[in-house]
Amino acid sequence: MGIPLEVASVMRTCERVLMMAGLAWLVATPGICGRVPVQALLDERPMPLGSPVWLIDDVHLLAPAVPYLRLLGARVEWDPALDVVIARRGGQTLTMVMGQDEVILNGRGHRIADAPRLIEGVPHVPLHYPARRFGFHTAWRPAELTAYVETPHTARMTESLFPPSHANTM
Repeated sequence: MGIPLEVASVMRTCERVLMMAGLAWLVATPGICGRVPVQALLDERPMPLGSPVWLIDDVHLLAPAVPYLRLLGARVEWDPALDVVIARRGGQTLTMVMGQDEVILNGRGHRIADAPRLIEGVPHVPLHYPARRFGFHTAWRPAELTAYVETPHTARMTESLFPPSHANTM
């Protein structure tokens, strides 16, 4: 019978994207096609996160919540029973629920493009949203598969290069 045309087309597209990214070995790994690990730098230094930052479906950049938010200087609480991450920094409180595209910032709801989610049992949050709310600058360079986060005093970026889906959340 064979593979349906739509599935074959998606598989070919995934293979091309992965080949271009130099990650062809991932093609043979089931379920990984829409998720690629990327490099993440804080002030031009690799972030010691313990888990990868992921590019999901070529659009969403997600970082492991607890170590990432701590690197941003936040006090972090993770409640695995409720799938909730709470980050506090500089008088701001950000609450994110895994799988929900609405976050609570200082008591007010905000819709975001990238819902936080569990990846392999680890809570992940959007790379750009908490950073920007806490005063950091962010950029994404797809050709390098590199996400940049810079503290305000070291920021040299003049524009955000995040994927288009983030335009309404900046």
